[in-house]
Amino acid sequence: MPGYQASGRLAPLATDPIPTLSDLSGTLPELTDRALDQDARAAGTGNSWMRQVFGDGIQVRRDGELTTTDHLRGAETALAAGDLGTAIEQIRALDADLQPVFTDWLNNADNRLMLEQTLEALRLTMIAEERP
Repeated sequence: MPGYQASGRLAPLATDPIPTLSDLSGTLPELTDRALDQDARAAGTGNSWMRQVFGDGIQVRRDGELTTTDHLRGAETALAAGDLGTAIEQIRALDADLQPVFTDWLNNADNRLMLEQTLEALRLTMIAEERP
């Protein structure tokens, strides 16, 4: 489909490998642990100690407060359900000081999402052209 302009969005993606959803799911737990460790250290020695001893088993928060853990679990759940867009939103909702942990992951996820959306649009366009 040479006249299909949206396919131009694929050109920047063609030079590098794009990870699969499985690849993104596989790398997220390690990054999640790093972010939770960093968040616990930033919150103070009590939280850091509790994280070392109990891991993710204990959370201290105000009623109704969304924590780093909530966002990270939301990202993992969304990714497991195949909802990459929501997973990206959950990661981007983290505090700015935790964002560097996910820089490469977010770049890869954005590329994967763009690829999927562009290919889906192309597929729908091709179906629409085949129908009178």
